[in-house]
Amino acid sequence: MLTLAAQPTLKPVAACRQRSAALISCPTALSHGGRSSAAPAGGRQQQRRRRAAAAALDEEQLPGGTTDETLQPSTSYSASSEDDGSNDSRDFAVAMAKVAWETKAEDILVLHVEPVVYWTRFMLIATVFSRPQLNAILGKMTKEAEEAHGRRLSVNPTATSGGWELLDYGDVVVHILTHEQREYYDLESFYGAAEEVALPFEQEASSTTDVETWTKKL
Repeated sequence: MLTLAAQPTLKPVAACRQRSAALISCPTALSHGGRSSAAPAGGRQQQRRRRAAAAALDEEQLPGGTTDETLQPSTSYSASSEDDGSNDSRDFAVAMAKVAWETKAEDILVLHVEPVVYWTRFMLIATVFSRPQLNAILGKMTKEAEEAHGRRLSVNPTATSGGWELLDYGDVVVHILTHEQREYYDLESFYGAAEEVALPFEQEASSTTDVETWTKKL
Protein backbone atom coordinates (compact mmCIF):
# COMPACT_ATOMS: atom_id res chain seq x y z
CA MET A 1 0.00 0.00 0.00
CA LEU A 2 1.39 3.35 -1.05
CA THR A 3 1.46 5.93 1.74
CA LEU A 4 1.61 9.58 0.79
CA ALA A 5 3.94 11.72 2.86
CA ALA A 6 2.25 14.57 4.68
CA GLN A 7 2.70 17.91 2.94
CA PRO A 8 4.58 20.49 5.01
CA THR A 9 2.54 23.37 6.35
CA LEU A 10 3.63 26.73 4.98
CA LYS A 11 4.00 29.17 7.83
CA PRO A 12 3.61 32.91 7.30
CA VAL A 13 6.75 34.99 7.23
CA ALA A 14 7.68 35.98 10.76
CA ALA A 15 7.48 39.66 11.54
CA CYS A 16 10.73 41.50 11.05
CA ARG A 17 12.54 42.81 14.07
CA GLN A 18 11.41 46.35 14.72
CA ARG A 19 14.48 48.40 13.93
CA SER A 20 13.41 51.97 13.48
CA ALA A 21 16.15 52.60 10.94
CA ALA A 22 16.47 49.10 9.53
CA LEU A 23 17.87 49.13 6.03
CA ILE A 24 15.59 46.38 4.82
CA SER A 25 12.06 45.66 6.02
CA CYS A 26 10.99 42.00 5.70
CA PRO A 27 13.27 41.26 2.73
CA THR A 28 11.85 37.85 1.85
CA ALA A 29 8.22 38.99 1.66
CA LEU A 30 6.58 42.38 1.93
CA SER A 31 3.01 43.49 2.32
CA HIS A 32 2.11 46.88 0.88
CA GLY A 33 -1.39 48.24 1.31
CA GLY A 34 -2.77 44.87 2.34
CA ARG A 35 -1.40 43.23 -0.83
CA SER A 36 1.06 40.44 -0.30
CA SER A 37 4.06 40.82 -2.57
CA ALA A 38 6.44 37.96 -3.06
CA ALA A 39 9.99 38.50 -4.18
CA PRO A 40 10.02 40.49 -7.44
CA ALA A 41 10.76 38.84 -10.74
CA GLY A 42 14.38 37.86 -11.04
CA GLY A 43 14.29 34.29 -9.83
CA ARG A 44 16.57 32.62 -7.39
CA GLN A 45 19.39 35.14 -7.74
CA GLN A 46 17.30 37.99 -6.28
CA GLN A 47 15.95 35.69 -3.57
CA ARG A 48 19.52 34.85 -2.59
CA ARG A 49 20.30 38.57 -2.41
CA ARG A 50 17.39 39.10 -0.08
CA ARG A 51 18.45 36.25 2.18
CA ALA A 52 21.99 37.65 2.22
CA ALA A 53 20.65 41.10 3.10
CA ALA A 54 18.58 39.66 5.93
CA ALA A 55 21.60 37.73 7.18
CA ALA A 56 23.67 40.92 7.10
CA LEU A 57 21.20 42.53 9.49
CA ASP A 58 21.07 39.49 11.77
CA GLU A 59 24.87 39.34 11.93
CA GLU A 60 25.19 43.11 12.45
CA GLN A 61 27.04 43.47 9.12
CA LEU A 62 25.66 46.95 8.71
CA PRO A 63 26.93 49.92 6.67
CA GLY A 64 30.03 51.63 7.96
CA GLY A 65 30.52 49.11 10.74
CA THR A 66 27.52 50.47 12.63
CA THR A 67 25.73 48.50 15.30
CA ASP A 68 22.09 48.01 16.15
CA GLU A 69 22.28 50.91 18.61
CA THR A 70 23.72 53.37 16.08
CA LEU A 71 20.83 52.67 13.73
CA GLN A 72 18.32 54.30 16.06
CA PRO A 73 16.79 57.40 14.42
CA SER A 74 18.81 60.57 14.80
CA THR A 75 15.54 62.49 14.86
CA SER A 76 12.32 61.39 16.47
CA TYR A 77 9.88 60.82 13.62
CA SER A 78 6.14 60.45 13.95
CA ALA A 79 4.01 60.30 10.82
CA SER A 80 0.88 61.24 12.74
CA SER A 81 2.39 64.35 14.33
CA GLU A 82 4.30 65.63 11.29
CA ASP A 83 1.78 65.39 8.47
CA ASP A 84 2.34 69.05 7.59
CA GLY A 85 6.08 68.56 7.14
CA SER A 86 6.00 66.23 4.14
CA ASN A 87 6.97 68.99 1.71
CA ASP A 88 9.91 69.98 3.92
CA SER A 89 11.02 66.36 4.02
CA ARG A 90 10.76 66.10 0.25
CA ASP A 91 12.73 69.32 -0.28
CA PHE A 92 15.45 68.12 2.06
CA ALA A 93 15.69 64.74 0.33
CA VAL A 94 15.98 66.46 -3.07
CA ALA A 95 18.64 68.82 -1.68
CA MET A 96 20.69 65.84 -0.48
CA ALA A 97 20.22 64.19 -3.87
CA LYS A 98 21.58 67.31 -5.55
CA VAL A 99 24.70 67.16 -3.37
CA ALA A 100 25.22 63.57 -4.53
CA TRP A 101 24.67 64.62 -8.15
CA GLU A 102 27.15 67.50 -7.89
CA THR A 103 29.70 65.05 -6.48
CA LYS A 104 29.27 62.82 -9.56
CA ALA A 105 27.20 60.06 -7.97
CA GLU A 106 25.15 57.95 -10.37
CA ASP A 107 21.69 56.34 -10.46
CA ILE A 108 20.36 58.78 -7.87
CA LEU A 109 16.94 57.76 -6.65
CA VAL A 110 14.61 59.44 -4.16
CA LEU A 111 11.63 57.36 -3.03
CA HIS A 112 8.55 58.45 -1.10
CA VAL A 113 8.35 55.45 1.23
CA GLU A 114 5.91 56.83 3.81
CA PRO A 115 3.03 54.66 2.50
CA VAL A 116 5.29 51.60 2.71
CA VAL A 117 7.16 51.93 6.04
CA TYR A 118 6.36 53.66 9.32
CA TRP A 119 9.80 54.89 10.31
CA THR A 120 10.68 57.43 7.61
CA ARG A 121 9.19 59.47 4.78
CA PHE A 122 11.80 59.61 2.03
CA MET A 123 14.72 57.42 1.08
CA LEU A 124 17.68 58.46 -1.07
CA ILE A 125 19.83 55.86 -2.80
CA ALA A 126 22.92 56.76 -4.84
CA THR A 127 25.86 54.92 -6.39
CA VAL A 128 29.55 55.87 -6.14
CA PHE A 129 32.68 54.58 -7.84
CA SER A 130 35.04 54.48 -4.88
CA ARG A 131 35.41 54.93 -1.14
CA PRO A 132 37.06 58.38 -1.53
CA GLN A 133 34.07 59.57 -3.55
CA LEU A 134 31.74 58.10 -0.93
CA ASN A 135 33.59 59.97 1.83
CA ALA A 136 33.39 63.21 -0.16
CA ILE A 137 29.64 62.88 -0.57
CA LEU A 138 29.13 62.10 3.11
CA GLY A 139 31.15 65.16 4.11
CA LYS A 140 29.31 67.49 1.74
CA MET A 141 25.90 66.12 2.71
CA THR A 142 26.41 66.50 6.44
CA LYS A 143 27.75 70.03 5.93
CA GLU A 144 24.86 71.03 3.65
CA ALA A 145 22.33 69.49 6.02
CA GLU A 146 23.68 71.38 9.01
CA GLU A 147 24.43 74.75 7.41
CA ALA A 148 21.51 75.07 5.00
CA HIS A 149 18.82 73.04 6.74
CA GLY A 150 19.76 73.08 10.42
CA ARG A 151 19.90 69.29 10.63
CA ARG A 152 22.48 67.29 12.53
CA LEU A 153 23.14 63.59 12.88
CA SER A 154 23.18 62.23 16.41
CA VAL A 155 25.58 59.53 15.20
CA ASN A 156 28.17 60.38 12.56
CA PRO A 157 29.15 57.72 9.99
CA THR A 158 32.27 55.77 10.88
CA ALA A 159 35.16 55.99 8.42
CA THR A 160 35.70 52.45 7.14
CA SER A 161 36.73 50.75 3.92
CA GLY A 162 33.20 49.47 3.34
CA GLY A 163 31.09 50.29 0.32
CA TRP A 164 27.81 51.18 2.02
CA GLU A 165 27.04 54.14 4.29
CA LEU A 166 23.83 55.44 5.81
CA LEU A 167 22.78 58.90 7.00
CA ASP A 168 19.61 58.86 9.09
CA TYR A 169 17.79 62.18 9.49
CA GLY A 170 14.60 60.62 10.79
CA ASP A 171 12.20 61.65 8.03
CA VAL A 172 14.89 61.18 5.37
CA VAL A 173 17.28 58.22 5.18
CA VAL A 174 20.26 58.30 2.80
CA HIS A 175 22.02 55.22 1.42
CA ILE A 176 25.31 55.70 -0.47
CA LEU A 177 26.68 52.50 -2.01
CA THR A 178 29.30 51.30 -4.45
CA HIS A 179 28.15 49.63 -7.67
CA GLU A 180 28.84 46.18 -6.23
CA GLN A 181 26.95 46.80 -3.00
CA ARG A 182 23.96 48.37 -4.72
CA GLU A 183 23.65 45.60 -7.28
CA TYR A 184 24.02 42.89 -4.66
CA TYR A 185 21.56 44.20 -2.07
CA ASP A 186 19.12 45.72 -4.61
CA LEU A 187 17.52 47.96 -1.97
CA GLU A 188 15.05 49.67 -4.29
CA SER A 189 13.33 46.36 -5.04
CA PHE A 190 12.38 46.07 -1.38
CA TYR A 191 10.39 49.28 -1.72
CA GLY A 192 8.88 48.66 -5.13
CA ALA A 193 5.54 50.15 -4.06
CA ALA A 194 7.15 53.50 -3.21
CA GLU A 195 6.70 56.52 -5.48
CA GLU A 196 9.79 57.88 -7.23
CA VAL A 197 10.36 61.60 -6.68
CA ALA A 198 11.28 63.73 -9.70
CA LEU A 199 14.65 65.46 -9.41
CA PRO A 200 14.41 68.93 -11.00
CA PHE A 201 18.17 69.44 -11.30
CA GLU A 202 18.47 66.34 -13.48
CA GLN A 203 15.62 67.52 -15.68
CA GLU A 204 17.23 70.96 -16.04
CA ALA A 205 20.58 69.41 -16.93
CA SER A 206 18.92 67.19 -19.52
CA SER A 207 17.13 70.16 -21.09
CA THR A 208 20.37 72.16 -21.24
CA THR A 209 22.17 69.26 -22.91
CA ASP A 210 19.40 68.94 -25.51
CA VAL A 211 19.61 72.66 -26.33
CA GLU A 212 23.39 72.51 -26.68
CA THR A 213 23.13 69.46 -28.93
CA TRP A 214 20.63 71.13 -31.25
CA THR A 215 22.70 74.33 -31.29
CA LYS A 216 25.76 72.41 -32.47
CA LYS A 217 23.72 70.73 -35.20
CA LEU A 218 22.52 74.11 -36.46
